Amino acid sequence: MKSMPLFYIRKTEYFGRTGALLFGMMGLLLLTSHAGLAAPRVTQASAWSLTVFAANKTNDALGDTVLFNADFPQKQHFVSVAIAKKLDSYRQVDFELEGQVAKHYAAEKYKEYTVAVLARWAKLSWDDVVNMRFAVGEGLSYTTVISQLEAEGHEDTNRLLNFLIFETSFAIPENNDWEVVLRIHHRSGVFGLFNGVHGASNAWALGLRYHF
Repeated sequence: MKSMPLFYIRKTEYFGRTGALLFGMMGLLLLTSHAGLAAPRVTQASAWSLTVFAANKTNDALGDTVLFNADFPQKQHFVSVAIAKKLDSYRQVDFELEGQVAKHYAAEKYKEYTVAVLARWAKLSWDDVVNMRFAVGEGLSYTTVISQLEAEGHEDTNRLLNFLIFETSFAIPENNDWEVVLRIHHRSGVFGLFNGVHGASNAWALGLRYHF
């Protein structure tokens, strides 16, 4: 029987663990809501949110990352804390301002700071089953060092780069002050706009968010 490439095995293991964590966190939210252990429900008028993320990084292209075709070498990770404030709403879209601090570790150790404006689709037709929301964000990312992982896969990189967010969040209808979050964290030079940089890095991040 033909053996599978090592990168495929690593990628499958990574997304298998991510999926297990996602369903485990959703199950915990469901149990606490039915057991009456959850905090009082926060209304949609809540202006602030706090999110803690854990992520694995790749220097493969954004398209490969979105389609789960990226290779995650498991040599670079980060944990981060993000705080966001709701700015305004238009129809079913909420607009937010987010700031984030990330600590990268493993092969490289440095900090990353991001700021972004997000557009979040607040209501979907199946909200009575699970509250699922989609968001996209645009902003800036600054790292305290030049990332060698980014430079390995591209001709060059830079400390200051463009920052994109693609995110899906899940909450139990009875307890929507807590959310499980799955996010793509994308840094790039926007086709050379930032100091001639083309491409940079992507990460899949799993997080837990609290609205207050």
